[in-house]
Amino acid sequence: GLTDAQVKSAGVIDAQADSVTVLVMLDQTTTSKNIKGSPVDGSRVRVVMTHSGNTWLVSSLNPI
Repeated sequence: GLTDAQVKSAGVIDAQADSVTVLVMLDQTTTSKNIKGSPVDGSRVRVVMTHSGNTWLVSSLNPI
């Protein structure tokens, strides 16, 4: 099967000088020959990002 995820919205829930925690709302569509149609499931993911040099890196990604 194949799963496609689209970000529907995101918001900062905590911010520090060198890290940020973001709540991301996703719509996931799964297609498979074993599944009729393409069901859409909503998901929430908590993402923690850490500032490193001139960029931000994902340090954790956890479904809620």
